[in-house]
Amino acid sequence: MRLIAEICAATVAVLISGCGGSQGPPLSPVASLPACAKAGSAVTLPPDFPRSFPLPPGTVVTLSQPTDKGAIFISGFIPLNFKEAIAFWQSKLPAAGYQPLEGDAEMDEAESIFAGEGFRGKWKINGLLNCPGAVSFAVSLSKA
Repeated sequence: MRLIAEICAATVAVLISGCGGSQGPPLSPVASLPACAKAGSAVTLPPDFPRSFPLPPGTVVTLSQPTDKGAIFISGFIPLNFKEAIAFWQSKLPAAGYQPLEGDAEMDEAESIFAGEGFRGKWKINGLLNCPGAVSFAVSLSKA
């Protein structure tokens, strides 16, 4: 239990700091989602979704819709484990011009608010029970 608390505390500290340029763990070589993710059918990104926003290789977007407040919302699955998915956005978002503002993490959920490239938004990652090598994600963006 203590180890889990230490891991969660370290993850929160990294999220809050933004981890600018941190090396983090290497990305897993998994190129596609494991069957246990049960992703369903993929949809295309909306035309107004910023092409500069990095998505991990193999990401499957299963929902794409505007919100009633004019934001863009997408969700789906990423073929990375929980820590790898966090590390991806901690390093790739700042490199693409999106700066982390604040974040939070728990044992199987992490989220962060960010701003950049004319957008403000939030990403969220959830671990999938009994499905190593995949997480679910959601991203919401709106014009800044």
